[in-house]
Amino acid sequence: MLISAPPSQEHPAILADWLELQALASDNRNARVLSVSDVYDITQDTEEEDVGDFDAQSDDLVARVTAEIQRRIVALREAYPFQINDSGTILTWGPEATLGRTVYLFCLMICHVTHSALFENEDLTAEARDGRNLFQVCATIASAGLVHGPSYSFGWPRLDGTGFAEKLAQIYNAFGDGKVRDKPLAAAPPAKDDGIDVISWRHQPDGLPSTFYVLGQVASGLNWREKTVLKDIERFHWAWFEIAPASPVSGAMFVPFCITDTPAVGGDYDEQDFLVNRLQFIAKEFGLFIYRYRLPLLAHQAEALSQLGAYEVEGIREIGRVADWNDAFIGRLRGAALR
Repeated sequence: MLISAPPSQEHPAILADWLELQALASDNRNARVLSVSDVYDITQDTEEEDVGDFDAQSDDLVARVTAEIQRRIVALREAYPFQINDSGTILTWGPEATLGRTVYLFCLMICHVTHSALFENEDLTAEARDGRNLFQVCATIASAGLVHGPSYSFGWPRLDGTGFAEKLAQIYNAFGDGKVRDKPLAAAPPAKDDGIDVISWRHQPDGLPSTFYVLGQVASGLNWREKTVLKDIERFHWAWFEIAPASPVSGAMFVPFCITDTPAVGGDYDEQDFLVNRLQFIAKEFGLFIYRYRLPLLAHQAEALSQLGAYEVEGIREIGRVADWNDAFIGRLRGAALR
């Protein structure tokens, strides 16, 4: 599977992804950061007299891509699986495979499986289909890290194969807040998950209600903007509970994408101002927004909670399937690189 060179007009976040994928495809696990300037070279039509401007623009693009990588290093800490050398010239895929790094690699690749110019000539239908269910695993684990407590996968198809009513009763018996209806309302439609993919809460030592409580939606495709969970929460509590949970609920959206891939910002606003305001708009529409610069680190933190044995973190035992998907995809990348 060949990785297409991205247009140099792409945001540095996409170019940083391209470098990371190049490192995964390489036998020595390295990618040259300056190869970004090669991409700029082949995608620009520059006359000889403009060489000075061309070099300045190329250097600026390399600097912006390097800054994007540094943003990931700072945000993801030990969950980021790449390193950049002191001179800023080589990006290296580190050898240590942890849960958080496994989740990061999956998020990186599934973003470009579902829709990307980097694999525009590839048929990745099977990878996208399998990846949708595996991202549910990653999101459920990350939600445990978010709340520092139990997390359950409720989205259809469920990991344990249970039906809607059975799983709902199981989860809220464990939560201890709210009473699920013994029998559904007369006109209640058949439900698979009723718009809720992840349910989690912060366990309090006294075991009583009034705690951090999250209902989440999971989306690995570009249609995530159509899937806000906030519109479903009130109906979910009304339709399926005799007594709704009293703990204040937060809606959440889990996606594998970056939000730093913003269009060029002009006028009176710099890029950081734009990013802050963009996430504010997203938060108003979707609630808590758990994206690629947050999700892997939360999954890493959930692993430590799970190892304590105090909380149920559904999906933690499925992380091997995510690693297998990663290995198969990287194998295809490397196979193409060797041809």
